[in-house]
Amino acid sequence: MSRYGLQRGAMLVPIFLAWPILAPIPWLPSQLLHKLDGLLNKGVSLTQVIDAMQHSKHHAASAAMSQSMIAMHLNQTYLAWVAAFFFIGSIIAVVAVHFGLKKANLPQPTAHSRHEAIPYTVTITVLATTATYYFLDHPKQAGGAFLIAAILVLAQVGSQVEWKLTIERVLGTLGGIALLALVMAILGGSSYIELFGIPFPANLYLVGVVFGTAAVITKFSPRSWIYFVLITPATALLNAYTTSQVAQFGRARLIDNLVGALLVVLAALVSLGASRLSEGSDNPTDNSPAVASPA
Repeated sequence: MSRYGLQRGAMLVPIFLAWPILAPIPWLPSQLLHKLDGLLNKGVSLTQVIDAMQHSKHHAASAAMSQSMIAMHLNQTYLAWVAAFFFIGSIIAVVAVHFGLKKANLPQPTAHSRHEAIPYTVTITVLATTATYYFLDHPKQAGGAFLIAAILVLAQVGSQVEWKLTIERVLGTLGGIALLALVMAILGGSSYIELFGIPFPANLYLVGVVFGTAAVITKFSPRSWIYFVLITPATALLNAYTTSQVAQFGRARLIDNLVGALLVVLAALVSLGASRLSEGSDNPTDNSPAVASPA
């Protein structure tokens, strides 16, 4: 797809699918709810379980909830429903954008040669696959999806390292952590509402939606670092059940962005070195750019 300039749209698929697999959306399948209800037979509600998670890491009900959430990583019914939600949501977005930008004068996609596309494809395949395997093998570790997103966003087609984007992403995330700490100091604890028997931290999600909306708006501005500052609290708030988890996800996002940036830069340097070594033996006609897709 990168040969025809379509890689930036295509990478959104693994980025979004990484979230429900590595950091499950707070929705419990019915069989896990029944199992959890069987363990909580002393009059304790799910909301009280979540409240207990904030104050005690050794609470028995908290451990039951944690194990149920871990099981969601590979629950086929859960993943199938989430895929259906993503599909429906993407169709709505595609239709809306199509009519909204029907008369807009959009730039043509930038085509790339096979010489540029192959190292790019190998880089994201190896790094994203290894990271996915690692976090599926360590389901209790926070984050994970953040690392996948960092790898796919920072990896660029060609031998040029996008230093500006990498630096802005890391520094913006650092600023976002500071902003997140300020927001959590103002919010304090979580307040829950029960929806279909499942507790949702209403105040965390509402603030997360506000930050997410602002981040999407700034995404199209010339100052991309503002987007990274705002998206950090948004992702932490929208992925967490409790205030302690918010801080945990914030730290995970910072670490994953640092690690992702380092891996992408190293991969770019390796690709650049390999390209220089094989430069003399390449077929000149093979490096002609492919025709860009009008899509």
